[in-house]
Amino acid sequence: MLYPEDAEDGRIHETAFAQPALFAVEYALWELWRTFGVEPDVMMVVAAMHKSLVVATRDSALRDKLWENVRHLRKNLEALNLDLGESASQIIPVIIGSNGEQLISMALAALKRGLFLQPIDFPAVQAHARRFRIAVSAQLTREDIDEASNIIEDVIARPLGRV
Repeated sequence: MLYPEDAEDGRIHETAFAQPALFAVEYALWELWRTFGVEPDVMMVVAAMHKSLVVATRDSALRDKLWENVRHLRKNLEALNLDLGESASQIIPVIIGSNGEQLISMALAALKRGLFLQPIDFPAVQAHARRFRIAVSAQLTREDIDEASNIIEDVIARPLGRV
């Protein structure tokens, strides 16, 4: 809704969609600040979130960059013959199968190379569908994505026999 693939999707400008989206973003920011020990004033949060939603709906540059990055990473991962599931969002799963020990050892190998891959293990997913959850960001450069792809090739695709 906030970052539609189709830039012409204007539903976020409709009150029925904008108000729940605004609330969700406000609440998420409130909770994020609380994790840092900050108890924000209610009015400050409302004002800050309203402004951020105005900016987010006015300028599509970050949205465009996000989807460009998603397409680039997905293309790289597909070239490695990895199972990416059915995701259509900026969260890309890399499904490795049923070996939980392998999931953790791959995560540690990636971390040693400077790449954090969020492992998702049973019971959060089915035992045969253990995976990594990769969240793509607009702040990533093409070089960042290519380096991450190289690490993923070495620590996931090669051990799985995909390349």
